[in-house]
Amino acid sequence: MDATSVKPKFDKKKWREKKYNNKVQVKQWEEKKKIILKSKLQRQLKKDQVKVINSPHSSVPQSQLNQNSTTQHPRLSRVKLAQNEFLKKQEEKQKLNEERLKKKEGITKALDNYKKKKSENFRILSKKTKKGQPVMKGRMQLLFEQVKKTVGGSR
Repeated sequence: MDATSVKPKFDKKKWREKKYNNKVQVKQWEEKKKIILKSKLQRQLKKDQVKVINSPHSSVPQSQLNQNSTTQHPRLSRVKLAQNEFLKKQEEKQKLNEERLKKKEGITKALDNYKKKKSENFRILSKKTKKGQPVMKGRMQLLFEQVKKTVGGSR
């Protein structure tokens, strides 16, 4: 056998680290992501440069175009876009929570009014005379109020 055709010795420790270590995998992923983002940026810059050159109204000299193309940045990075999206979702959640609270307060107020009215009616209707007969005065007042509401509402 030649010295050039000899395989390098298998290092199990390195292989395990590559295969199972999360830090190594994350590092590899980050490197790949950087390369992809750089290539996308370069493509975008080329597209922008071609658009400016091909436009009929370009009054910018060619030398300035080359200088500007290297300093141009993408409009919004993915992090900024994600932050904006997150903020929008938070605002929507806050609005929904405020609406729920308002609705809940309205319901509790309506329930309180209903309970007060019901307890008042019960208090009036449950009054009895000394002999245990119901007091008609309270009953007549309630009927009179009901008649007023129906007559007043129809006009």
